[in-house]
Amino acid sequence: DSAGYQFPFFSSRRDGSTVIDFGEKPITLEYQLYVPEDLNDNQVIIQKRFDNSNGITVALSSSDSSGGCDLLFSICSGSSYLFASSSIVKGQFNHIANVYDRGAENKAKIYIGSELVASSSHSQIFHSLNFNREALLIGSGSSFSVDSRMMPGGKPLFTPRQTLSASIDELRIFHAERSQLDLKKYEKKTIYAEDDLKLYFKFNEATGSYKPR
Repeated sequence: DSAGYQFPFFSSRRDGSTVIDFGEKPITLEYQLYVPEDLNDNQVIIQKRFDNSNGITVALSSSDSSGGCDLLFSICSGSSYLFASSSIVKGQFNHIANVYDRGAENKAKIYIGSELVASSSHSQIFHSLNFNREALLIGSGSSFSVDSRMMPGGKPLFTPRQTLSASIDELRIFHAERSQLDLKKYEKKTIYAEDDLKLYFKFNEATGSYKPR
């Protein structure tokens, strides 16, 4: 997470500053997710983590059901944390947004199909959500602290058991709280560059090399 670090000759920014780290901004992680109709173990979808107690993670909890599983959204910073969980349907693409609405309710929220389906049980204002330039991981990750009251067996740590076994599309990361109107409007549309949009992976471009016209 360092502007211009890997490909300085192609980057419009080469100052090495962090781009994705959230600092004191609100957050929206938006994407389409398809989970197969199979049994699944614990797995991470998206993670930016410094250690067990400092990071932001979206994960799937283990499930023996072919119909659905639980999606977890965790924000940890030392002894402060927010945690939200919602079931999602397997065998179809789900439009999901994980939101930390800093400056509003200061809660972690989960939207599915632009509808609010889950919210953290309490509010929390984090001093800063910077994670020492750690990489953003997609489809893999490490263990992280959770609200043990919401986990099977009261476990205080979520440990992934497999890499992501699902399809992810249209991943967008904003330093802003996306409104329900915007979530609905752009659920199935391409979006364009804007100040708050810090990362956009379409995941569906054709392969190959292209010559500029």
